[in-house]
Amino acid sequence: MKLALAILTVLAMFSFFYFFVASAAAIVGARLEVKQFPSDKSSLFLSLWGGGPYTERGKELMARYYRNFFFAFASGAIMVVSGAGYVHLRDGAVGPSPFKSPAFIAAPAVVFGNALIAFLGCAVWLLVCLAGAALRKRRREPMSDAQRRQIVKSFQWTIGCFVIAALSLVIMRNQ
Repeated sequence: MKLALAILTVLAMFSFFYFFVASAAAIVGARLEVKQFPSDKSSLFLSLWGGGPYTERGKELMARYYRNFFFAFASGAIMVVSGAGYVHLRDGAVGPSPFKSPAFIAAPAVVFGNALIAFLGCAVWLLVCLAGAALRKRRREPMSDAQRRQIVKSFQWTIGCFVIAALSLVIMRNQ
């Protein structure tokens, strides 16, 4: 149990830093992708805020910013909870245990259920992407860059969901 919590803490720490840096890069990129209004039609508020609406690329970067910010928040919460559990076990489990609370008992089961469903969905989507690539190869059509990116993203999500489901299953078994 201690090893599973340590691994989960380290993974959550790295994912927190990754998503934090990725969200910061996305917001900076989005602010650079703003349409500028002509100077005679701009208001004081728009000139202070930095311009007009976002371009299409700016909208994509803002969506990436919000998604990465949410993931950074979630991985930070997981990092704090699993780190506290690890420290509690490492120090000899003295005092009231956070593992006795109903929220901590139910949390791994909820995470496991959601991660298992996400894993199955990602695995099915990966199979669909691979089948599409196989059909294109059979018709002797080149694979597009978008299709390659889709396969790589699907593979990454499938592996990530599997790791989260496995770690939460280990925590459930050792509670």
